[in-house]
Amino acid sequence: MKINVNGTDYTLNVPANTSLLDALRVNLNLTGSKYGCGEGACGACKVLIDGHATPSCITPVASVENKIVITIEGLEKDGQLHPLQQAFLDESDTPLKQGSYRGLAATANVFSIESVMDDLARQLKQDPLQFRLNNLKDERLKQVLQAAASKFGWTRQKEAGHGYGIAGAFIKNAYVGTCAEVIYNKSNGQLQILRLVLAFECGAIVNPLHLENQVMGCVLQGLGGALFEAVDFKDGRILNPSLSSYRVPRFGDIPELDIVLLNRKDIPSAGAGEAPIVGVAPAIRNAIADVTGVKLYTLPLLPHGMTLKT
Repeated sequence: MKINVNGTDYTLNVPANTSLLDALRVNLNLTGSKYGCGEGACGACKVLIDGHATPSCITPVASVENKIVITIEGLEKDGQLHPLQQAFLDESDTPLKQGSYRGLAATANVFSIESVMDDLARQLKQDPLQFRLNNLKDERLKQVLQAAASKFGWTRQKEAGHGYGIAGAFIKNAYVGTCAEVIYNKSNGQLQILRLVLAFECGAIVNPLHLENQVMGCVLQGLGGALFEAVDFKDGRILNPSLSSYRVPRFGDIPELDIVLLNRKDIPSAGAGEAPIVGVAPAIRNAIADVTGVKLYTLPLLPHGMTLKT
């Protein structure tokens, strides 16, 4: 197919459903448009299509054939950078140290979506997995949910004091289904994340071991954000500036983990460094709601440790 980007005609040999963002960055090496939430909500991937601001992450490249696409690289005029381009290049002058986080806005967005999905299922007295399957059209998302549930034993009889939770999502052309089992001791309010099962599909698998390591890294980082990690402030000061006071997952917090990798050789490979993280928090949250009846709507879920008073 042929597309015009920043006044230049290009011929692309990619599947029609490839996102415009991937085509720009991977095939044309135009990296000014950034990966962000993967849902067209954060603005990091915005481009102009026939003059209209459009999220390129959810726009199929085939839809821009015979249209004019302008990326941030195309905003330069008379050799001068547009202020927006310059803002991308300028270093931040914040006094705070900065670092990367997997999933960006998608982690919070999926937590919100999948928490409400679970609440709706329970309000309708429907199985949370079946409720999702009944309302999904995306076969790839259905498949990861079913794969995770099968490995997890979703239909297995729960023991007393145990709760099951499930969540599913797709970002950046990768799909994840996550199941969680938690134990709740009502006498002292103690919670334990017993196990997690995560099914992941990002197209054709190139290196299974490295892919499994990426998924595992996402789960471990996701546990911290789901359960404990938060920076506390008071009067302009950080109250927990060191690892002795900033709670991160410890060895004892790590549950049994099963990872199921779905190899779709018929689909081009996508990235795996971020997508697997997004199902961890909502799956745990939904398992907590299942066993305790308490519906948590903020992250981290347990900022003061593995205790929940009902």
